[in-house]
Amino acid sequence: MVKKLIFTLTTMVAMLAASPLHITGGEIDAHTEVFGDGSINPSVKKIHGNLQMQNDDPATLSGRIWFDIADFRSDNSERDEHMDAMFERTKYPSIALDISHVTKHGSSYMIEGTLQMHGVRKPIAVAADITKKGDVWRIKSYFSVKVSDYGMEPPTLLFLSVRDRVDIHAALELKE
Repeated sequence: MVKKLIFTLTTMVAMLAASPLHITGGEIDAHTEVFGDGSINPSVKKIHGNLQMQNDDPATLSGRIWFDIADFRSDNSERDEHMDAMFERTKYPSIALDISHVTKHGSSYMIEGTLQMHGVRKPIAVAADITKKGDVWRIKSYFSVKVSDYGMEPPTLLFLSVRDRVDIHAALELKE
C-alpha cells in the first residue's frame, strides 16, 4: 500500500513538472508503390498532439500524436478512396502513436511506443532526430510499416498490386 502511494505521488509530481508541448507545424508523408504503375504518396499536415517533456530533456518526451485519415490525402482522389476503404475510415477514423519511452543513441533518439492503426495496437520503435532551436523543438523520423501487420490487405487496382510496406517520413515542430 505504501509503495503504491509513493509511486502515485512520484508520478503526480513528475506530471506537474512536465511542460506541455503543442504541435505548431509539420507534415507526415507516406510512400508506397503500385507495382508496375508508379507511386502513391499521401501526406497530412493537420496533426494533433497531447505531448509533454520535463526540463527540456527529449528523453522525457511522452504522450500521443495522431491524425485523421480523412486529412491524409494524395494527388489522386480515386486512390484516396481505395485507401479510405482499406483503412475502413468510417470505423477507424484516425492513426495514433502513443510515446511511452525515449532513449538517446549517440546524436539521435529511439522513440518507443504503440502505433494504433485500423483498430490494431502494436509496439513500435523508430529512430528520430530531436533538436531544439530557439523555443521550437523539431522531431524528424523515417521508418516503415507493413499494412498487413495491422489487419489490412493492400488494395489491388485492376491487376496491379499495391506494395505492403509503407515508408513514413515525419517532421514535426513543437512549442511549449
